[in-house]
Amino acid sequence: MDTDFAGCKETRRSTSGGLCFLNGSNIKSWAKTQTTLALSSGEAELHGICAGIAQGLGLQSVARDLGFQYDICIHTDATAAIGMCRRRGMGKLRHLDVTDLWCQEKVRTGAVSLVKVAGSENPADMMTKYVPRELLEKMLKTSKLVAREGRAACAPAAAGA
Repeated sequence: MDTDFAGCKETRRSTSGGLCFLNGSNIKSWAKTQTTLALSSGEAELHGICAGIAQGLGLQSVARDLGFQYDICIHTDATAAIGMCRRRGMGKLRHLDVTDLWCQEKVRTGAVSLVKVAGSENPADMMTKYVPRELLEKMLKTSKLVAREGRAACAPAAAGA
């Protein structure tokens, strides 16, 4: 899971991105503009962690319906956001919303665990920002994704083509 802070030049909203892995295989990925304005990079990362927790719980529920049990582990490079998730209550951040407090509860009860990873080892970085080609290729390989050129034969024709 990763975010960019205020990455949209027009709205100053941040983007959250992530990838979900099951037994080393990428089963879901996303990149989405956050609905609220974050006042700091830590807050943007906190919102991203909350989105990752929601994605993980959804996949865990589907797996449980199929008779499987998996733990949720969120990998992030955001030390400040990990601290916010592990504390209890708002602390100095008086503008946190219910979702952020929900994330704290999920971490506190052990429903999810948080792991600090280096940004260069976090494949979600490619979902939120431009990364150098060498790093992008490393992240694609880690995620078992392949970059291809052109359009799929079944894709609609581009306008003006």
